Amino acid sequence: MYSFYNRGSTLLNFLCTVLPALLICLALTSPILLKKSNPEVNINIENVYMKKFSSAFKPVNEKEAIMFTKYIYHYPYRNAPRGDMALMDFDLDADLTSVFNWNVKELFVYLVYEFQKPKQEFNQVVIWDYIITDKKDAHIKGKNIESKYLVTALDNKLKGVQGNLTLYWDIIPNTGLLIQKSKGNVVVPITKIESY
Repeated sequence: MYSFYNRGSTLLNFLCTVLPALLICLALTSPILLKKSNPEVNINIENVYMKKFSSAFKPVNEKEAIMFTKYIYHYPYRNAPRGDMALMDFDLDADLTSVFNWNVKELFVYLVYEFQKPKQEFNQVVIWDYIITDKKDAHIKGKNIESKYLVTALDNKLKGVQGNLTLYWDIIPNTGLLIQKSKGNVVVPITKIESY
């Protein structure tokens, strides 16, 4: 009656019509499910270490050695620029399990320090990040976590800066648009500065 070619063509045509319609439905229902999610985020600052970097800088303890290594990694020049650098230790308890649904492929979670300086009105520095690929790993708990990245200021004006620490997460869906959410503001002043 019908040839194999005709049956295959009909099936392929049907799939090419129905599959995009299903994907559009999935993408449209994802924001509705995200509105129902209620993640809980608690951030506490343990310590803020700050130093001035110069060519004469010699680390005298473990934290300074870590800061020195991260600074040199960030500025891999023969003569790294002088500037202020700050390293933060924090406690984090973030339960993002309610964010996961059938359309979430992974979450990119990152902690951002947002501050103002006289010449620059808005600064954002990512100090820590984490990738979650499974719902069972979506409850992040940690005590005294050291920031992965430094807060730096090449103009030596980091002392006295007061900013907010906010947890952001990007939702990478299986289909649909990338969505960014945030929660948990903590005020963090950078007041103490160690001598070089």
